Amino acid sequence: MAETSELQFEFGDTLDTATLDNSSGEKEKLQIPRFFTSKEKHPYDLINWETRTASITNDKGEILFKLENVEVPKSWSQTAINIVA
Repeated sequence: MAETSELQFEFGDTLDTATLDNSSGEKEKLQIPRFFTSKEKHPYDLINWETRTASITNDKGEILFKLENVEVPKSWSQTAINIVA
C-alpha cells in the first residue's frame, strides 16, 4: 500500500503562493495561479455594493431585529441580507 502524509498549508500575503509543510518538516512553495482575479484590482472592488436595512419580524409583524445601513452586494436578496446581518 502507498504511504500517505498529511499536508499543512500556511498562506502568505499574496493570493498566489502558499508555504507547504510536508511530513518530513521540509518547507516547499506551492504555486496557485490566479484565475478569477488580477493583482491590479482587489476582488471586493469587482462587486457592486449598496446600503440596505436588515430586519426580522415575527408572525404578527413585530420587529424582533433591525439593523440599518448594512453594506451588502447589490445582487443579494432581502432574505440573504436578513440571514447574514
